[in-house]
Amino acid sequence: AHHNSIMTKMPHTSTETYWHQDIRYWHFKSDNLVSVWLALDEENDANGVLEFIPGSHRMTFEADQFDEKEYFSDNHADNRTLIETKEQTVLQKGDVVFFHSKLLHRANKNKTQTAKISFVYTVHGKSNHPIARTRSSSFPEVNLD
Repeated sequence: AHHNSIMTKMPHTSTETYWHQDIRYWHFKSDNLVSVWLALDEENDANGVLEFIPGSHRMTFEADQFDEKEYFSDNHADNRTLIETKEQTVLQKGDVVFFHSKLLHRANKNKTQTAKISFVYTVHGKSNHPIARTRSSSFPEVNLD
């Protein structure tokens, strides 16, 4: 595993997470990384449900379809049509979602009175190494053998 984190959406203070690909965070020889998302609470429309654009990990995009922070721009005409194909992933506590590092996804803000908490691992194959002198190469590997 390359990275792990606790993802929280706190009540009243969380923000919308914009459309993005997780590969924006990682620098590997290949973009074949997988995020493993474990819901530690129910995840629904009220508390920040994950939304995905099916098949987007297989698509090629132009640079101008993303903004300067590498978010997928919902102001771009081509993007708006694609965003309309989004699917929500309502999860129960203990549900797991696996998704490719290039799959476009987002989450809305938490509008409930309780925190939404998820655990996320990012994994890669043994032959897919981080690029030297990048942020990814500075993380110690989590050996899952």
